[in-house]
Amino acid sequence: MLLNKTSKIIDPKLLKIWGLHLLIFYPICSFLEDNLEVNTLDFKSHIDPEFWKTSLFSPINALWGFWEKFPFFIFMALGINIIFNRFSKNKIFINYIFSLIVSYLIVYFIHPYKGGIFFYIIPSLIITIIIQMLIFKKEIFNNQ
Repeated sequence: MLLNKTSKIIDPKLLKIWGLHLLIFYPICSFLEDNLEVNTLDFKSHIDPEFWKTSLFSPINALWGFWEKFPFFIFMALGINIIFNRFSKNKIFINYIFSLIVSYLIVYFIHPYKGGIFFYIIPSLIITIIIQMLIFKKEIFNNQ
């Protein structure tokens, strides 16, 4: 009963997209933050061999807004995505991308990233979106 009410508000496909976002985006972002030279796209001469520990816990840290430096960022982005889906239910993946863009713009204007957005966030988003497009190609894009 509760699942039926929840699925009317939040499409199960949307939950899959955001769950995968947590599992892909934040470990990539964590890896880049730990292993890139400051304010460059160059890797450090010594890549931390224990990066997997940080990457493993990065989805949990993401719930608190650790990388965005904005509390509960992921819930704000999901909320914006739910609002977009109210107006256009057929474009779930496009709404996901737009909700991320709007959310990052909101946070950027409230609390500037000081360069991190260009070296951690944007490359991580590009990789995440490409992986999700490959995974959800049949399930999502056929409906659009």
